[in-house]
Amino acid sequence: MAFKRLQLDAKKEQAALIRVMGDRMKEARELNNLTQQSAALKLGYRNSSKLAKVENATDTNSIPLWLILRAAKFYGVSTDYLFGLNADWEQSARLTIERQSGNWLNEQWEKLRRRDLEVLQKFYARLEALDITILNQFRLVKDLKEALISFSALNPKYENEMRGSAKLSSVIERLERSSEVAEAKLRKFRKECELANATNETLQLPLFDEEEK
Repeated sequence: MAFKRLQLDAKKEQAALIRVMGDRMKEARELNNLTQQSAALKLGYRNSSKLAKVENATDTNSIPLWLILRAAKFYGVSTDYLFGLNADWEQSARLTIERQSGNWLNEQWEKLRRRDLEVLQKFYARLEALDITILNQFRLVKDLKEALISFSALNPKYENEMRGSAKLSSVIERLERSSEVAEAKLRKFRKECELANATNETLQLPLFDEEEK
């Protein structure tokens, strides 16, 4: 008779514990602003039906030990809280707020990183186009100098007798020196970009074509 009474008491205690744990599981989920479906997937269930049984305490065998440990870690609460041994809401709320704040900061950082990456990609594309244009100008200046030399060789009287020849030669000489200075600065700038790009682990974009170097 006493044994049956102990069995009956144990069943009542288990049913009461299941109800408490179901309530705490639901409270912990709501504290994290999660739907039953999303929480179920994170905890390892394919759908929310089993988690609903746990929260509603409809099945006394529906709370496996692995679920208790996983829920405590995922919701950011202690196992004592889930068992009903600790009613400290402030600690759980603080952990939740910290986790949510951390998630929000990570999301914002990722958005800014993607935005900056898009801006840099557009900048590099325009910079590469500008580099090609400037290099073409350098080649044209060299071609002009070579054409002037060829013209002078074919026309010996060019420098001494042709009017304006001295001024034309002077302008071409200045243009050539200016082009050499600009080309040197472009090479230096290209090298600085390559070094900066190599030290950035999250962004590896080619600034210039290999054949242009």
